[in-house]
Amino acid sequence: IKKFNEKNELKLKNTYKFDNSNNKIEFSIYDWKTDKILETYRYVYNDKNEIIFIYIFDGNDKPISKNEYSYNYKFDLKGNWTYSAKYINQTMQSNTETHRKIEYYE
Repeated sequence: IKKFNEKNELKLKNTYKFDNSNNKIEFSIYDWKTDKILETYRYVYNDKNEIIFIYIFDGNDKPISKNEYSYNYKFDLKGNWTYSAKYINQTMQSNTETHRKIEYYE
């Protein structure tokens, strides 16, 4: 993605990479003046295509931080989830708690 101002000057550059399942696996932010990478985010997914790790690297590809994602689910007797919540570094994230009521017809 490149964004330009009204004088057609580059003001933003970001790149994205995706895997074969269309999951974002890398996101890089560039310094628009020098065209050098400032930060890169690398994403790791579980078998449910949920993010489980985001690694952040500086412009020299040195690690800055690692965030671990986890998810809590509760299931009904038919195996469908009725509750979910997302955690980052073991802290539940606001507005990620979801309750579902499923009605079954026979």
